[in-house]
Amino acid sequence: MSDYSPSSLALSLDLGKPKTIDKLYLEIPNTISNIQDNATRFEVYYSNDPQAWASAPAPSDTAANYDWKANGWTLAGGTEMEGLWSYVTYNGQQWGYDTKTFLYPFTARYIMINTVLVGPLDRRASDADAMMGLSGLAVYGKDPIANATALEPAKGIYSTWDPSAPVTAAMSLADGQKLTGIAKGDTLLRPDTDYTLSGSMVTFSPAYLAALPLGTHEFTFYFNSGVPSVYTLDVTARGYGDNNKTIKMNAMAGVSPYNVLGGAMGTDEPVEGVTKRIRSAYHEFYGDQPRATAADDHVKSVWDGDLQKNVFQVMEYGRGVNNEYLDKVRDGEYGHKGVFDPTVGYIVYGAAFNDRQRIEIRPNEDSTGDFVAHEGDLVSYQWMWNIPDGNQWNQPNFRHIFQLKAVNAQAANTLPDGNTGGENGAYILAMSISGTTNRNLVVNHNRYDGDKNLMTIPLKEIDGHWIKVEMKALISDTGWLTIKITDTVTGKVYTFDSPDVNQVFPKQGAGDGVKDLWRRPERSGGFETEYPAAFDQYLRPKWGIYRSSNGSTNSAYDVRLKLSDITISKLATGVSAVNLALNKKAYNVGPVDDANPIQQQSATANVYGNANKLTNGVLQDPTNWNVTNVTSLDQIGNYSWLGTDGARKGDFVIDLGQAMDFSQLRLFAKSSRLKGVSVYVSDDTGNHASATEFNAMSFRQVDKQTASGYTYETGNSDGGSDAEDRSYPIDLGRTYHSRYIKVTVENASGGNTGTDLTGPPRLTQVQVFNAPTPPQHLQLEAAGSGAVLKWDANQASEGFTVYNGAAVLAELPGTAVSYELPGGITDLSKIAVRSKGTDPYSRKFMISAPVYLPYVVSITPVSITTTAGTAPALPSVVTAVYSDSTTKPAPVVWDPTDPAQYAAPGSFSVQGTVTGTTYKALANITVTPFVKVDASIAYTGPTSVTGRGATLSAAVREPNPGGPGKLGGLPITFDVKKLQLNGESVLYRSAAGHNECLRSSQRGS
Repeated sequence: MSDYSPSSLALSLDLGKPKTIDKLYLEIPNTISNIQDNATRFEVYYSNDPQAWASAPAPSDTAANYDWKANGWTLAGGTEMEGLWSYVTYNGQQWGYDTKTFLYPFTARYIMINTVLVGPLDRRASDADAMMGLSGLAVYGKDPIANATALEPAKGIYSTWDPSAPVTAAMSLADGQKLTGIAKGDTLLRPDTDYTLSGSMVTFSPAYLAALPLGTHEFTFYFNSGVPSVYTLDVTARGYGDNNKTIKMNAMAGVSPYNVLGGAMGTDEPVEGVTKRIRSAYHEFYGDQPRATAADDHVKSVWDGDLQKNVFQVMEYGRGVNNEYLDKVRDGEYGHKGVFDPTVGYIVYGAAFNDRQRIEIRPNEDSTGDFVAHEGDLVSYQWMWNIPDGNQWNQPNFRHIFQLKAVNAQAANTLPDGNTGGENGAYILAMSISGTTNRNLVVNHNRYDGDKNLMTIPLKEIDGHWIKVEMKALISDTGWLTIKITDTVTGKVYTFDSPDVNQVFPKQGAGDGVKDLWRRPERSGGFETEYPAAFDQYLRPKWGIYRSSNGSTNSAYDVRLKLSDITISKLATGVSAVNLALNKKAYNVGPVDDANPIQQQSATANVYGNANKLTNGVLQDPTNWNVTNVTSLDQIGNYSWLGTDGARKGDFVIDLGQAMDFSQLRLFAKSSRLKGVSVYVSDDTGNHASATEFNAMSFRQVDKQTASGYTYETGNSDGGSDAEDRSYPIDLGRTYHSRYIKVTVENASGGNTGTDLTGPPRLTQVQVFNAPTPPQHLQLEAAGSGAVLKWDANQASEGFTVYNGAAVLAELPGTAVSYELPGGITDLSKIAVRSKGTDPYSRKFMISAPVYLPYVVSITPVSITTTAGTAPALPSVVTAVYSDSTTKPAPVVWDPTDPAQYAAPGSFSVQGTVTGTTYKALANITVTPFVKVDASIAYTGPTSVTGRGATLSAAVREPNPGGPGKLGGLPITFDVKKLQLNGESVLYRSAAGHNECLRSSQRGS
């Protein structure tokens, strides 16, 4: 057992063999007087892997640096958060204790307990006061079950998303064996009501399953012979909807909302303001008395007649004008971070009763991180609301009923110029009640320059109606937000959208397209620092009631609202389909011999993390945190200076992680001195992570270049400011496919304001985009008297633009697949079509690289063989290869051939003119020698002839038909006196003045 930091304690247990664990009791003494202000969480990890056991953290490790998951450990039952402990006092010292019952029991041999006691970090007491030890630990469970009668499956899952889905188990029964009953604990299930039996198949009824609370349940199967077997069932709210990072929470009859909410979100603390510890303490202290449920009753499951199902009811007690209801108020909502004191029977050490009230449903750091949001996440929140109008809302100050709020525990005073710590005080987004006589539901976005109202809905319009709220957001410094609220009674729709997100640095108040939906560490007297979140940063939604209670007559009335169908979904994580560089690394490369001191510092790692991280960990919206004077290396945390190839040049390489398609880049720099940018790509897809490796790689410049050789140039060659934010869009002209992108920047002359330093621009962000898919298979077809462009249909396109050079010929809808060109256009080389679209993740408007009519890039050569003296037979068409990799036959006219070229054996080439292109066709001709072979003659005449003038005929068999001699068809006269048959003379006789063959079937040669 070791002391880590001293705010963390880790303990590893080897149980000897796997055990099924369902509960753990932990007790820790602490010398700090108020343990509640310093207890953050304890985490239980488990594993069956001996290597994980061997990897348990050593005394030199810290909890923050130890990677549990990578070392084979699994987090059990979610993460305990604020307000864990009950406490007892021994000799003036508080001893904290808690019992954790695991919602989903686990089976493991090795257990690790990590306890974080002191936090948030800015409230850490002195090291001496924060030392801790372990005074009590008990682990409860049993040996794993080995079923004598096999059940298939032995464990199932039931989801509240799909209550009609059957849950079944097949029993492998022995001869004569029968099921006699099923029990859950001491309660027997009712045959044909709670379950049905068909042969060896058991099916649990949907009505029975719907009443089970979330968590793991065990059912014992009893048989007429043999030992019982156990079937386990996980009842969950996860795994359905948009993807497996989605949960949907609905109230369940007879089941505590805290179990439903906590089980779905993977935490024992699903409601801020009413903790598990407080609820347990009330039940333990008051037993069967009505006040035992005083804390639980702030979130109840109630039947709703309109929706015809159970819903969540959230309630806050009013204090009354003269605080006559103060005891009720103390029962829960003021217990936030407090403890139940049995000497008085209510919560102490919590928030003051005349400060604020808080009952908010929200996720914590759940076991997968799926239900809290991090930078680069695209999230969706949906829920049903019933908000009654009335004077229960009539109080001054804030009345929030939904918040999107940041948690940021960056340690205090760890950044230059100081910073605060703990949770960021201001919400990012709030839906609140405003006004007294006339009340409104308002939506406000909190930015560096204050609250901006996005929506206002008169509360009387939706009074008592169920409304459906749909919200999507890209969590980023430059994110976006959409809200749609639908009144299910009137059908009226209220919306907010931010379509103008292509603005670079807007400062137009509520109408901004870009929304600051991410928090950085705070600074006293300001808002956010320029530094990235570096510790435990995330956002979470909160549903409920969070209202001011300041003043003697504030919070005079009880207030209630209803919630249903609360859905949290993470649609995308980490990487945007448009800004491919998001959360990727960019490395400073190139020599640093001529670099200034700050550039040299940036070429290597430093404590601010800016080197090698142009796209992750640097300032993303420079206008919010202007820094115009750099005098010290300590001030460069918000810049990324480049290694230098000279006085005003620098290079960096972006690693996209894998080969990707991209067509556009955008650089953001705190400089207007940029002169030009050159972009290069590489075919290398291996893993590289150092400037030395990148400098040795082979890069080629992209095709599009300016007259000066740059990919992009500004036209500025002299002067400029280094305290001015600029955006530099770079269109590469077409889509490239590469993992690594090398960018060289060069500044015009001038110095950096406030310093004697010079160098390339101070980059603040790098973006890499891939525009919508360009039109596919663009081709030209004749139609009547005109020519028609045609391309493939593309459902994802929002429209097409047809160009003739820089001139726009037509703007067409996304359904278009053709366009008739105007008459008179003879030069088709400048005709192009581009596809338009809005990226669903970044919501940035994009337009694809232009697609030109396919053009011939080569003519496939032909090969021909002929014999000496014979003219080659050349084809009338050849194969043309086009820029889109298609091929087509093309007519060709060959140059004349000189007979001398084929008169003798050898080879020569002939070129041809191909219609529609300047490319020449090529015929490679091989001339082979003429081989002379004696002809054979076969006699075909009659076997016997008599009489004068009789004709003997023969056929010529020629090995080279049509060749020299052309013997075929010539008349042949035989001298019978010389006629031979197979080399022997043919017998004959002369009679009556003529010759007569004496043998039949004569064939001479």
